Amino acid sequence: MELRKKWLKAIRRPDFVPRVGDGLCMNHFRAQDIHNISTEANYLLSRLTLNFGAVPSIFPWQESADNPPEANEPFTAQSNFSNENIEIEEKEACCPEFISTTESPEQQSTTDAPEQQNSKFLAEEDILQVNLQLCEEEIDAEVEPLNKSVIELKSDMHSDEEPVYLKKSIMMQTDSCSKYNVDNYKHKPVQLNHFTGFNYQKFKTILYTLSPVMSHFEKIEKDKKISIPNQLFLTLWKLRRATCNLELAEHFSTDNESVAEIFYTWITIMSKTWSLIDMWPSRELINFYMPHTFKNHFPKTRVTLDATEIKIDAPKNSVLKQATFSTYKNANTFKIMVGTTPGGLISYTSSAYGGSTSDHQIIERSDLPSKCDPGDVILADKGIMVQDLFAPYNVTVSTPTPMVSGSLPHKTVVKDRKLSRHRVHIERLIGLMKTFTILSKKLTRDLLPLSTDIISVCVMLTNFKESIM
Repeated sequence: MELRKKWLKAIRRPDFVPRVGDGLCMNHFRAQDIHNISTEANYLLSRLTLNFGAVPSIFPWQESADNPPEANEPFTAQSNFSNENIEIEEKEACCPEFISTTESPEQQSTTDAPEQQNSKFLAEEDILQVNLQLCEEEIDAEVEPLNKSVIELKSDMHSDEEPVYLKKSIMMQTDSCSKYNVDNYKHKPVQLNHFTGFNYQKFKTILYTLSPVMSHFEKIEKDKKISIPNQLFLTLWKLRRATCNLELAEHFSTDNESVAEIFYTWITIMSKTWSLIDMWPSRELINFYMPHTFKNHFPKTRVTLDATEIKIDAPKNSVLKQATFSTYKNANTFKIMVGTTPGGLISYTSSAYGGSTSDHQIIERSDLPSKCDPGDVILADKGIMVQDLFAPYNVTVSTPTPMVSGSLPHKTVVKDRKLSRHRVHIERLIGLMKTFTILSKKLTRDLLPLSTDIISVCVMLTNFKESIM
Protein backbone atom coordinates (compact mmCIF):
# COMPACT_ATOMS: atom_id res chain seq x y z
CA MET A 1 0.00 0.00 0.00
CA GLU A 2 2.90 2.34 0.79
CA LEU A 3 4.46 1.57 -2.58
CA ARG A 4 1.17 2.41 -4.33
CA LYS A 5 1.19 5.83 -2.68
CA LYS A 6 4.73 6.44 -3.94
CA TRP A 7 3.63 5.57 -7.46
CA LEU A 8 0.63 7.94 -7.36
CA LYS A 9 2.80 10.69 -5.94
CA ALA A 10 5.45 10.14 -8.62
CA ILE A 11 2.90 10.52 -11.42
CA ARG A 12 1.37 13.60 -9.69
CA ARG A 13 -2.07 12.02 -9.37
CA PRO A 14 -2.46 11.34 -5.63
CA ASP A 15 -6.26 11.29 -5.88
CA PHE A 16 -6.37 8.94 -8.85
CA VAL A 17 -8.43 5.80 -8.21
CA PRO A 18 -6.88 3.00 -10.30
CA ARG A 19 -8.94 0.23 -11.80
CA VAL A 20 -8.31 -3.49 -12.13
CA GLY A 21 -6.08 -4.10 -15.15
CA ASP A 22 -4.40 -0.64 -15.09
CA GLY A 23 -0.64 -0.35 -15.62
CA LEU A 24 2.21 2.03 -16.43
CA CYS A 25 4.46 2.41 -19.49
CA MET A 26 8.01 1.05 -19.09
CA ASN A 27 9.52 4.30 -20.45
CA HIS A 28 8.84 5.90 -17.06
CA PHE A 29 11.45 3.65 -15.36
CA ARG A 30 15.22 3.86 -15.30
CA ALA A 31 17.37 1.10 -16.81
CA GLN A 32 18.53 -0.02 -13.37
CA ASP A 33 14.90 -0.50 -12.30
CA ILE A 34 14.31 -3.24 -14.90
CA HIS A 35 16.04 -6.60 -15.39
CA ASN A 36 15.64 -9.56 -17.73
CA ILE A 37 17.94 -12.02 -15.94
CA SER A 38 16.60 -14.29 -13.19
CA THR A 39 18.04 -13.30 -9.82
CA GLU A 40 17.70 -16.87 -8.52
CA ALA A 41 18.81 -19.15 -11.34
CA ASN A 42 20.66 -16.65 -13.56
CA TYR A 43 18.80 -17.54 -16.76
CA LEU A 44 17.32 -15.18 -19.37
CA LEU A 45 13.70 -14.26 -18.76
CA SER A 46 11.26 -14.16 -21.64
CA ARG A 47 9.99 -10.74 -20.52
CA LEU A 48 11.36 -7.71 -18.71
CA THR A 49 10.73 -7.57 -14.96
CA LEU A 50 10.70 -4.68 -12.47
CA ASN A 51 13.06 -4.73 -9.51
CA PHE A 52 11.45 -4.91 -6.09
CA GLY A 53 10.48 -1.46 -4.81
CA ALA A 54 10.99 0.27 -8.17
CA VAL A 55 9.17 3.62 -8.55
CA PRO A 56 8.56 5.44 -11.87
CA SER A 57 10.92 8.40 -12.14
CA ILE A 58 11.11 9.52 -15.79
CA PHE A 59 8.52 12.21 -16.62
CA PRO A 60 8.48 15.26 -18.93
CA TRP A 61 8.25 17.74 -16.09
CA GLN A 62 11.43 16.33 -14.55
CA GLU A 63 13.27 16.66 -17.83
CA SER A 64 12.03 20.26 -18.16
CA ALA A 65 13.16 21.15 -14.64
CA ASP A 66 16.61 19.62 -14.98
CA ASN A 67 17.38 20.67 -18.56
CA PRO A 68 15.05 23.48 -19.73
CA PRO A 69 14.91 23.52 -23.52
CA GLU A 70 15.93 26.57 -25.49
CA ALA A 71 13.27 28.78 -27.04
CA ASN A 72 13.48 27.31 -30.49
CA GLU A 73 14.50 23.76 -29.45
CA PRO A 74 11.67 21.23 -29.37
CA PHE A 75 11.34 19.13 -26.21
CA THR A 76 12.03 15.40 -26.62
CA ALA A 77 11.54 12.85 -23.87
CA GLN A 78 14.58 10.60 -23.47
CA SER A 79 14.04 6.89 -23.29
CA ASN A 80 16.50 4.27 -22.13
CA PHE A 81 14.85 1.51 -24.12
CA SER A 82 13.74 0.94 -27.69
CA ASN A 83 10.06 1.60 -28.44
CA GLU A 84 9.11 -2.07 -28.50
CA ASN A 85 5.85 -3.42 -27.20
CA ILE A 86 7.07 -5.08 -24.01
CA GLU A 87 4.72 -6.66 -21.52
CA ILE A 88 5.68 -6.95 -17.90
CA GLU A 89 3.52 -9.50 -16.12
CA GLU A 90 2.41 -9.12 -12.56
CA LYS A 91 3.58 -12.57 -11.47
CA GLU A 92 7.07 -12.10 -12.90
CA ALA A 93 7.62 -8.69 -11.35
CA CYS A 94 9.28 -8.49 -7.96
CA CYS A 95 6.77 -5.74 -7.16
CA PRO A 96 3.26 -7.18 -7.65
CA GLU A 97 1.69 -3.72 -7.37
CA PHE A 98 1.46 -3.23 -11.10
CA ILE A 99 0.83 -4.98 -14.40
CA SER A 100 2.06 -4.09 -17.86
CA THR A 101 0.97 -1.79 -20.61
CA THR A 102 1.69 -1.51 -24.33
CA GLU A 103 2.66 1.69 -26.06
CA SER A 104 0.38 2.88 -28.83
CA PRO A 105 1.79 4.07 -32.13
CA GLU A 106 0.96 7.65 -31.14
CA GLN A 107 3.14 7.25 -28.04
CA GLN A 108 6.09 5.90 -30.00
CA SER A 109 6.50 9.07 -32.11
CA THR A 110 7.87 12.29 -30.75
CA THR A 111 6.63 15.73 -31.70
CA ASP A 112 8.33 19.02 -32.27
CA ALA A 113 6.36 20.96 -29.64
CA PRO A 114 6.54 20.47 -25.85
CA GLU A 115 2.76 20.84 -25.68
CA GLN A 116 2.31 17.84 -27.96
CA GLN A 117 4.80 15.87 -25.90
CA ASN A 118 2.90 16.73 -22.74
CA SER A 119 -0.36 15.62 -24.34
CA LYS A 120 1.32 12.33 -25.13
CA PHE A 121 2.07 11.69 -21.48
CA LEU A 122 -1.43 12.80 -20.53
CA ALA A 123 -2.68 10.06 -22.82
CA GLU A 124 -0.32 7.63 -21.10
CA GLU A 125 -1.65 8.70 -17.73
CA ASP A 126 -5.12 7.73 -18.88
CA ILE A 127 -3.91 4.14 -19.25
CA LEU A 128 -2.07 4.17 -15.94
CA GLN A 129 -2.38 0.68 -14.52
CA VAL A 130 -2.11 -0.31 -10.90
CA ASN A 131 -3.57 -3.48 -9.46
CA LEU A 132 -6.10 -2.37 -6.87
CA GLN A 133 -7.05 -5.84 -5.62
CA LEU A 134 -3.72 -6.74 -4.05
CA CYS A 135 -3.46 -5.32 -0.57
CA GLU A 136 -0.24 -4.86 1.36
CA GLU A 137 -0.84 -7.91 3.56
CA GLU A 138 -1.23 -10.16 0.53
CA ILE A 139 1.96 -8.77 -0.96
CA ASP A 140 3.93 -9.40 2.23
CA ALA A 141 2.47 -12.89 2.53
CA GLU A 142 3.62 -13.77 -1.00
CA VAL A 143 6.99 -12.03 -0.99
CA GLU A 144 8.21 -13.19 2.43
CA PRO A 145 8.28 -16.97 1.71
CA LEU A 146 9.92 -16.26 -1.65
CA ASN A 147 12.65 -14.24 0.04
CA LYS A 148 13.22 -17.05 2.54
CA SER A 149 13.50 -19.58 -0.27
CA VAL A 150 16.05 -17.40 -2.06
CA ILE A 151 18.11 -17.02 1.12
CA GLU A 152 18.05 -20.77 1.79
CA LEU A 153 19.01 -21.58 -1.79
CA LYS A 154 21.92 -19.13 -1.74
CA SER A 155 23.03 -20.56 1.60
CA ASP A 156 23.04 -24.08 0.17
CA MET A 157 24.97 -22.98 -2.91
CA HIS A 158 27.68 -21.32 -0.81
CA SER A 159 27.96 -24.11 1.76
CA ASP A 160 30.55 -26.87 1.61
CA GLU A 161 27.87 -29.47 1.00
CA GLU A 162 26.51 -30.29 -2.41
CA PRO A 163 23.35 -28.42 -3.41
CA VAL A 164 20.14 -30.26 -2.73
CA TYR A 165 19.31 -30.61 -6.40
CA LEU A 166 22.65 -32.39 -6.96
CA LYS A 167 21.91 -34.95 -4.25
CA LYS A 168 19.34 -36.77 -6.34
CA SER A 169 20.26 -40.35 -6.97
CA ILE A 170 22.02 -41.16 -10.19
CA MET A 171 19.15 -43.46 -11.02
CA MET A 172 16.77 -40.48 -11.10
CA GLN A 173 19.20 -38.44 -13.22
CA THR A 174 20.20 -41.06 -15.78
CA ASP A 175 17.76 -43.94 -16.09
CA SER A 176 15.01 -41.81 -17.56
CA CYS A 177 16.76 -42.17 -20.94
CA SER A 178 16.83 -45.99 -20.79
CA LYS A 179 14.23 -47.82 -22.80
CA TYR A 180 13.86 -50.45 -20.07
CA ASN A 181 13.68 -49.82 -16.34
CA VAL A 182 12.94 -52.56 -13.83
CA ASP A 183 10.72 -50.24 -11.79
CA ASN A 184 8.33 -50.10 -14.73
CA TYR A 185 7.62 -53.81 -14.22
CA LYS A 186 6.44 -53.72 -10.62
CA HIS A 187 2.94 -54.67 -11.70
CA LYS A 188 3.90 -56.63 -14.82
CA PRO A 189 4.92 -60.07 -13.48
CA VAL A 190 4.49 -61.87 -16.80
CA GLN A 191 6.74 -59.46 -18.69
CA LEU A 192 9.38 -59.35 -15.95
CA ASN A 193 9.37 -63.14 -15.71
CA HIS A 194 9.95 -63.27 -19.45
CA PHE A 195 13.07 -61.12 -19.14
CA THR A 196 14.51 -62.35 -15.82
CA GLY A 197 12.63 -65.47 -14.70
CA PHE A 198 11.31 -63.74 -11.56
CA ASN A 199 8.58 -61.38 -10.43
CA TYR A 200 9.39 -57.98 -8.92
CA GLN A 201 9.27 -59.14 -5.29
CA LYS A 202 11.67 -61.99 -5.98
CA PHE A 203 13.88 -59.61 -7.96
CA LYS A 204 14.16 -57.33 -4.92
CA THR A 205 14.95 -60.33 -2.73
CA ILE A 206 17.84 -61.32 -4.98
CA LEU A 207 19.11 -57.73 -4.90
CA TYR A 208 18.86 -57.69 -1.10
CA THR A 209 21.08 -60.78 -0.75
CA LEU A 210 23.84 -58.80 -2.48
CA SER A 211 23.59 -55.75 -0.22
CA PRO A 212 26.91 -56.53 1.60
CA VAL A 213 28.83 -56.11 -1.67
CA MET A 214 26.79 -53.25 -3.10
CA SER A 215 29.80 -50.91 -3.01
CA HIS A 216 31.33 -52.80 -5.94
CA PHE A 217 28.39 -51.80 -8.12
CA GLU A 218 28.24 -48.15 -7.06
CA LYS A 219 31.30 -47.28 -9.13
CA ILE A 220 29.61 -48.71 -12.23
CA GLU A 221 26.51 -46.72 -11.32
CA LYS A 222 28.52 -43.49 -11.40
CA ASP A 223 30.65 -44.35 -14.43
CA LYS A 224 28.06 -46.01 -16.66
CA LYS A 225 25.01 -44.03 -15.49
CA ILE A 226 22.98 -47.21 -14.91
CA SER A 227 21.37 -47.74 -11.52
CA ILE A 228 22.20 -50.81 -9.43
CA PRO A 229 18.73 -52.40 -9.84
CA ASN A 230 18.97 -51.95 -13.60
CA GLN A 231 22.46 -53.47 -13.61
CA LEU A 232 20.97 -56.59 -12.03
CA PHE A 233 18.09 -56.37 -14.50
CA LEU A 234 20.60 -56.38 -17.37
CA THR A 235 22.53 -59.32 -15.89
CA LEU A 236 19.46 -61.48 -15.31
CA TRP A 237 18.17 -60.56 -18.75
CA LYS A 238 21.37 -61.87 -20.36
CA LEU A 239 21.24 -65.07 -18.30
CA ARG A 240 17.58 -65.67 -18.97
CA ARG A 241 17.41 -64.81 -22.69
CA ALA A 242 21.09 -65.18 -23.74
CA THR A 243 20.76 -61.73 -25.33
CA CYS A 244 23.78 -60.34 -27.14
CA ASN A 245 25.59 -57.30 -25.76
CA LEU A 246 24.62 -55.13 -28.72
CA GLU A 247 20.91 -55.60 -28.06
CA LEU A 248 21.28 -54.99 -24.33
CA ALA A 249 23.32 -51.86 -25.03
CA GLU A 250 20.45 -50.57 -27.15
CA HIS A 251 17.86 -51.38 -24.47
CA PHE A 252 19.81 -49.68 -21.66
CA SER A 253 21.17 -46.75 -23.70
CA THR A 254 24.82 -47.68 -23.28
CA ASP A 255 27.57 -49.36 -25.32
CA ASN A 256 28.80 -52.93 -25.82
CA GLU A 257 31.85 -52.49 -23.61
CA SER A 258 29.73 -51.23 -20.72
CA VAL A 259 27.36 -54.20 -21.01
CA ALA A 260 30.30 -56.63 -20.99
CA GLU A 261 31.83 -54.90 -17.96
CA ILE A 262 28.55 -54.90 -16.03
CA PHE A 263 27.87 -58.57 -16.78
CA TYR A 264 31.42 -59.66 -15.89
CA THR A 265 31.41 -57.69 -12.63
CA TRP A 266 28.02 -58.92 -11.49
CA ILE A 267 28.59 -62.59 -12.38
CA THR A 268 31.96 -62.63 -10.63
CA ILE A 269 30.75 -60.93 -7.46
CA MET A 270 27.47 -62.87 -7.31
CA SER A 271 29.35 -66.16 -7.61
CA LYS A 272 31.90 -65.25 -4.94
CA THR A 273 29.27 -63.89 -2.57
CA TRP A 274 26.86 -66.79 -2.86
CA SER A 275 29.69 -69.34 -2.66
CA LEU A 276 30.13 -68.26 0.96
CA ILE A 277 26.67 -69.64 1.72
CA ASP A 278 26.81 -73.25 2.87
CA MET A 279 24.16 -74.92 0.73
CA TRP A 280 24.91 -78.38 2.13
CA PRO A 281 22.13 -78.98 4.68
CA SER A 282 22.51 -81.03 7.83
CA ARG A 283 21.02 -84.47 8.27
CA GLU A 284 18.31 -82.99 10.50
CA LEU A 285 17.21 -80.50 7.84
CA ILE A 286 17.20 -83.22 5.22
CA ASN A 287 14.87 -85.33 7.34
CA PHE A 288 12.64 -82.37 8.20
CA TYR A 289 12.00 -81.40 4.56
CA MET A 290 12.06 -84.92 3.13
CA PRO A 291 8.87 -85.86 1.25
CA HIS A 292 6.88 -88.80 2.57
CA THR A 293 7.61 -90.93 -0.48
CA PHE A 294 11.35 -90.67 0.24
CA LYS A 295 10.80 -91.46 3.91
CA ASN A 296 8.91 -94.61 2.94
CA HIS A 297 11.35 -95.95 0.34
CA PHE A 298 14.72 -94.14 0.67
CA PRO A 299 14.80 -92.61 4.17
CA LYS A 300 18.61 -92.32 4.34
CA THR A 301 18.97 -90.40 1.08
CA ARG A 302 21.34 -87.46 1.44
CA VAL A 303 21.72 -86.32 -2.15
CA THR A 304 20.75 -87.31 -5.69
CA LEU A 305 23.51 -87.01 -8.30
CA ASP A 306 23.42 -86.47 -12.03
CA ALA A 307 25.75 -85.00 -14.62
CA THR A 308 24.79 -82.44 -17.23
CA GLU A 309 26.63 -80.91 -20.15
CA ILE A 310 26.58 -77.39 -21.58
CA LYS A 311 27.56 -76.78 -25.18
CA ILE A 312 30.27 -74.27 -25.96
CA ASP A 313 31.95 -72.79 -29.01
CA ALA A 314 34.90 -74.93 -29.99
CA PRO A 315 38.13 -73.43 -28.60
CA LYS A 316 40.79 -72.41 -31.09
CA ASN A 317 43.46 -74.28 -29.17
CA SER A 318 43.58 -77.86 -30.41
CA VAL A 319 44.35 -79.30 -26.97
CA LEU A 320 41.38 -77.53 -25.39
CA LYS A 321 39.21 -78.52 -28.31
CA GLN A 322 40.03 -82.17 -27.71
CA ALA A 323 39.58 -81.87 -23.94
CA THR A 324 36.13 -80.33 -24.27
CA PHE A 325 34.81 -82.69 -26.94
CA SER A 326 32.01 -84.93 -25.66
CA THR A 327 31.34 -88.20 -27.47
CA TYR A 328 27.96 -88.35 -25.74
CA LYS A 329 26.84 -84.98 -27.16
CA ASN A 330 29.11 -85.12 -30.22
CA ALA A 331 30.02 -81.48 -29.52
CA ASN A 332 32.36 -79.39 -27.43
CA THR A 333 30.88 -79.10 -23.95
CA PHE A 334 31.48 -78.34 -20.30
CA LYS A 335 30.38 -81.02 -17.84
CA ILE A 336 29.27 -80.47 -14.25
CA MET A 337 27.99 -82.75 -11.51
CA VAL A 338 24.78 -81.60 -9.81
CA GLY A 339 23.44 -82.82 -6.49
CA THR A 340 19.96 -82.18 -5.05
CA THR A 341 18.32 -82.95 -1.72
CA PRO A 342 15.11 -85.01 -1.50
CA GLY A 343 13.29 -81.75 -0.76
CA GLY A 344 14.30 -80.22 -4.12
CA LEU A 345 17.26 -77.98 -3.18
CA ILE A 346 20.33 -77.94 -5.39
CA SER A 347 22.88 -78.48 -2.65
CA TYR A 348 25.95 -79.33 -4.68
CA THR A 349 27.55 -78.39 -8.01
CA SER A 350 31.05 -79.24 -9.11
CA SER A 351 33.37 -77.04 -11.10
CA ALA A 352 33.03 -77.10 -14.87
CA TYR A 353 35.21 -79.65 -16.65
CA GLY A 354 35.79 -80.45 -20.29
CA GLY A 355 33.23 -82.70 -21.93
CA SER A 356 35.74 -85.54 -22.24
CA THR A 357 36.07 -85.78 -18.44
CA SER A 358 34.36 -88.83 -16.95
CA ASP A 359 31.90 -88.73 -14.06
CA HIS A 360 34.34 -90.73 -11.96
CA GLN A 361 37.09 -88.14 -12.50
CA ILE A 362 34.79 -85.25 -11.53
CA ILE A 363 33.76 -86.93 -8.24
CA GLU A 364 37.34 -87.93 -7.55
CA ARG A 365 38.48 -84.29 -7.79
CA SER A 366 35.61 -83.00 -5.65
CA ASP A 367 35.04 -82.86 -1.90
CA LEU A 368 31.62 -84.51 -2.11
CA PRO A 369 32.57 -87.78 -0.34
CA SER A 370 33.85 -85.87 2.69
CA LYS A 371 30.60 -83.90 2.94
CA CYS A 372 28.50 -87.00 3.55
CA ASP A 373 27.94 -88.64 6.91
CA PRO A 374 28.43 -92.36 7.53
CA GLY A 375 25.30 -94.29 6.64
CA ASP A 376 24.10 -91.80 4.01
CA VAL A 377 22.68 -93.00 0.71
CA ILE A 378 23.32 -91.32 -2.64
CA LEU A 379 20.95 -91.88 -5.55
CA ALA A 380 22.70 -91.77 -8.92
CA ASP A 381 22.24 -92.64 -12.57
CA LYS A 382 23.47 -96.00 -13.80
CA GLY A 383 26.37 -94.34 -15.61
CA ILE A 384 27.80 -92.82 -12.43
CA MET A 385 29.85 -95.71 -11.08
CA VAL A 386 31.60 -94.15 -8.08
CA GLN A 387 30.95 -96.67 -5.31
CA ASP A 388 34.69 -97.11 -4.78
CA LEU A 389 35.10 -93.40 -3.97
CA PHE A 390 32.38 -93.35 -1.29
CA ALA A 391 33.04 -96.75 0.27
CA PRO A 392 35.84 -95.44 2.57
CA TYR A 393 33.34 -92.98 4.03
CA ASN A 394 30.72 -95.68 4.67
CA VAL A 395 28.39 -94.02 2.15
CA THR A 396 26.22 -96.11 -0.17
CA VAL A 397 25.70 -95.18 -3.83
CA SER A 398 22.41 -96.58 -5.11
CA THR A 399 22.17 -96.96 -8.89
CA PRO A 400 19.93 -98.98 -11.21
CA THR A 401 21.11 -102.54 -11.64
CA PRO A 402 23.07 -102.96 -14.88
CA MET A 403 21.77 -105.66 -17.17
CA VAL A 404 24.47 -108.24 -17.78
CA SER A 405 22.60 -110.89 -19.69
CA GLY A 406 19.02 -111.90 -20.17
CA SER A 407 16.38 -110.28 -17.95
CA LEU A 408 16.48 -109.00 -14.40
CA PRO A 409 14.55 -110.56 -11.51
CA HIS A 410 11.14 -109.05 -10.80
CA LYS A 411 12.19 -107.65 -7.42
CA THR A 412 15.18 -105.94 -9.01
CA VAL A 413 13.00 -104.38 -11.70
CA VAL A 414 10.54 -103.04 -9.11
CA LYS A 415 13.39 -101.64 -7.03
CA ASP A 416 14.96 -99.95 -10.06
CA ARG A 417 11.63 -98.42 -11.04
CA LYS A 418 11.23 -96.92 -7.58
CA LEU A 419 14.75 -95.55 -7.77
CA SER A 420 14.15 -93.98 -11.18
CA ARG A 421 10.85 -92.52 -10.00
CA HIS A 422 12.60 -90.72 -7.15
CA ARG A 423 15.56 -89.68 -9.29
CA VAL A 424 13.36 -87.85 -11.78
CA HIS A 425 13.29 -84.76 -9.56
CA ILE A 426 16.93 -83.96 -10.26
CA GLU A 427 16.23 -84.02 -13.99
CA ARG A 428 13.44 -81.51 -13.45
CA LEU A 429 15.74 -79.26 -11.45
CA ILE A 430 18.41 -79.40 -14.13
CA GLY A 431 15.74 -78.56 -16.69
CA LEU A 432 14.65 -75.62 -14.52
CA MET A 433 18.26 -74.49 -14.28
CA LYS A 434 18.51 -74.50 -18.07
CA THR A 435 15.53 -72.18 -18.39
CA PHE A 436 18.33 -69.65 -18.11
CA THR A 437 18.92 -69.85 -21.83
CA ILE A 438 22.58 -68.99 -21.55
CA LEU A 439 23.08 -72.61 -20.40
CA SER A 440 20.91 -74.23 -23.05
CA LYS A 441 22.58 -72.37 -25.92
CA LYS A 442 26.24 -72.46 -26.83
CA LEU A 443 28.50 -70.45 -24.55
CA THR A 444 30.49 -68.06 -26.70
CA ARG A 445 34.27 -67.93 -26.46
CA ASP A 446 34.28 -64.64 -24.56
CA LEU A 447 32.19 -66.25 -21.80
CA LEU A 448 34.28 -69.43 -21.40
CA PRO A 449 36.49 -67.95 -18.62
CA LEU A 450 33.27 -67.19 -16.70
CA SER A 451 31.70 -70.61 -17.26
CA THR A 452 32.01 -71.91 -13.69
CA ASP A 453 30.75 -68.62 -12.24
CA ILE A 454 27.83 -68.48 -14.70
CA ILE A 455 26.81 -72.04 -13.81
CA SER A 456 27.02 -71.44 -10.06
CA VAL A 457 24.96 -68.23 -10.37
CA CYS A 458 22.29 -69.98 -12.44
CA VAL A 459 22.18 -72.80 -9.87
CA MET A 460 21.62 -70.33 -7.03
CA LEU A 461 18.99 -68.48 -9.03
CA THR A 462 17.23 -71.81 -9.58
CA ASN A 463 17.03 -72.21 -5.81
CA PHE A 464 15.15 -68.90 -5.70
CA LYS A 465 12.38 -70.47 -7.76
CA GLU A 466 9.12 -71.32 -6.03
CA SER A 467 8.93 -74.94 -7.23
CA ILE A 468 10.49 -77.39 -9.65
CA MET A 469 7.28 -77.90 -11.63
